[in-house]
Amino acid sequence: MAQRKEWQEYHLTLRGWVKGSCRDDFGHGEDIEPPLDRVLTQRYVETVDFNQMGKGVKTPSYKYGNDAVVEALLAQFGSCPEAL
Repeated sequence: MAQRKEWQEYHLTLRGWVKGSCRDDFGHGEDIEPPLDRVLTQRYVETVDFNQMGKGVKTPSYKYGNDAVVEALLAQFGSCPEAL
C-alpha cells in the first residue's frame, strides 16, 4: 500500500498561529525561519494511504516560553491548526 507523508509547522506567537516550514515526501516544501516571538512550535503531519482517507496528527510541542504564557495564548488562539 503506497503512502505519502506531508507536514506543516505552526508557531504560536503573541499574534496567534503563524505558518512555518513545510515538506512532503517528494522533497517539495519551503523552509521558513521561525518568528522571534514564538512560544510554541507544533508540527502537523498527515499520512495519506492511496487506498484510504488521510490521517492527520500533531507531533509533540516544542516550548520556548513559560507554561503560563503558552497556556494563556492557547486559550486565546486555540490549538494548533490541523491543515497543510
